[in-house]
Amino acid sequence: MRETGPPGRTVGSVTGRRVATLEGLQFGQVRYYDAQRRRPGLPPGVAALVSHLDATAVTLTLVNTDATQVRRVVIQAGTFGEHQFGRVDIVDQRGHAIATHDVHARWYTLDIDPLAGATLVMQMRRYVNRPSYANPWQQPHDGDALIRPREV
Repeated sequence: MRETGPPGRTVGSVTGRRVATLEGLQFGQVRYYDAQRRRPGLPPGVAALVSHLDATAVTLTLVNTDATQVRRVVIQAGTFGEHQFGRVDIVDQRGHAIATHDVHARWYTLDIDPLAGATLVMQMRRYVNRPSYANPWQQPHDGDALIRPREV
């Protein structure tokens, strides 16, 4: 289903939620990468739940349902890496930090043991990086991955 909103803005329905896009680009607070396969998306058997979202932080829980394999997930700050993580707290069920990492980067890597999970409170600064299609494995000589407007 697709609805059209104000000029230059399309509003669509994805799994019952309304998603707003501008010029066809979808914006989000985080994006996931499968580090072992070096591709976008969650690794097989890994589930993610965003339980809190505001202008300065995102709280998410990642769970590895595989019984034998450790899974490595790279979390990107912003769909296009336009945000930057600050402090990342791994918290217990009561929300108390059991580990803290000062990241100050657009990517954060987490290894999840078999049949285990972690809840992360990720502080972030929004719109401090130039939007880019770069992935965590992009080398500087791979070319410019910056997003540029269309020329008409």
